[in-house]
Amino acid sequence: MKPLASISLGDASYTFYVGLGALLLNIVVAVIATVVVGLISPAKRGAAA
Repeated sequence: MKPLASISLGDASYTFYVGLGALLLNIVVAVIATVVVGLISPAKRGAAA
């Protein structure tokens, strides 16, 4: 038995693997978080050694 989920949009029904959906969602959230943190963090300056 495979962990599948179905989504119905109008007349169409889509079936996908739950694990693959979770992986894609993790990637999207990580990219968005990286962009947001990059925008709100202070600009990096050259390190003085």
